Amino acid sequence: VEIIDESAFCLCKNLEYIYMPDNVTTIGDNAFGGCEKLADFHWPANLKTIGFGAYRECKSLKTISLPEGVEFVDYGAFQECTGIESVYIASTINEFGYDPFCFWNKDKAFTITVTAKEPQKLDWSWHYLGTPTIKVPAESIEAYKADPVWSGSINMKDNLIIPIEEISATNTQSETLFSGIDQDTDLSDAVIGDVYVTLGEEDSYDAADGSIVLASTMEEQYSEILGSLVPGQSDLANRFNGLVVMVNEGEGTVKINCQTIGSNLLTVKVGNATPQTFSKDEKGFIEVTYDVTEPTYIYIYGTLPKAAAQTKLQKANTRSAEDGCIRLYSVVILPDMEGTFVESINGDNGSMFGNADSKPDLYNMNGILLKSNCTSEDMKLFQPGIYVLRYADGKSTVFVNTYK
Repeated sequence: VEIIDESAFCLCKNLEYIYMPDNVTTIGDNAFGGCEKLADFHWPANLKTIGFGAYRECKSLKTISLPEGVEFVDYGAFQECTGIESVYIASTINEFGYDPFCFWNKDKAFTITVTAKEPQKLDWSWHYLGTPTIKVPAESIEAYKADPVWSGSINMKDNLIIPIEEISATNTQSETLFSGIDQDTDLSDAVIGDVYVTLGEEDSYDAADGSIVLASTMEEQYSEILGSLVPGQSDLANRFNGLVVMVNEGEGTVKINCQTIGSNLLTVKVGNATPQTFSKDEKGFIEVTYDVTEPTYIYIYGTLPKAAAQTKLQKANTRSAEDGCIRLYSVVILPDMEGTFVESINGDNGSMFGNADSKPDLYNMNGILLKSNCTSEDMKLFQPGIYVLRYADGKSTVFVNTYK
């Protein structure tokens, strides 16, 4: 199925859930108009066009997730969707009909995430809408604040515009603990340490246990596109529940302190590689090795065995943590490093270690000279630890030696 034709499900007032395959490209005029109970909808990854009034009066719909690749959203597509809480607007949309997001949700707070670097030409009738928080690329905040439509000033409003949180890869060992997370943190879209966290309605945070409780699971057919979903650059938060970390090119290990309860399985997917599944009856670490040729995202999420997954699909997402869950306590990233620059004393990393043109002198942290004109091979003679490299041009760099 590639096209949902006009009025296909119009006025199906008891329809609550639809499994929509990713190859659907077009949702026609009024396709789901008046589906008042439609609350759970999988937004197709290859969607291009949304027609006039396609979701008009879908009052139970909470999330609009227009994936990267959508090009056109027509007039009143989401008119009177009064229950909306989260909107993702793809940067690829190049044409909007008049007022596609006229929700009539004046008493609600809701979040808009948009990844376009320049404010898109879009009518927002803010006088019909509640209080939005608008997430935009960090480098684009001033452009959005200066735009009278996005800022809300065109309707005498002062919208809150904040940067999208992102994660980056680290060259050194890092550990992110989930104990002590502020209860006010929005874990539907947050960065904790070096980990991106996005939880669904079935998930929670257990402050007493210091763990993220992941009760939601992902069906196999949805996980195939994970490698293309990037925190801050796609609608990941609306299509995925779990954790994401980023690793640099090279080899290493990710250790996850966790416990699996019931039939739920911990699943780890390195970029576009085949997912690996684990069970852990008692709290402890599972390890996943990686060997990648470029910076890569690693996705950590829950799945069910195939028989249980089919039962869940039939029940339309009625499982809870009492049926089974995964408790996540920490994530450790361990790159295989021969040595890493971690700080520059003079604000410049100087020459690369072992550069034939400028071999540095090696000092310990007490300032004692250990080796002049040191090379990377020389470092293998010294114990792992922290050293200072001083170059002929006077610059100095702190260096972590991790040679075994």
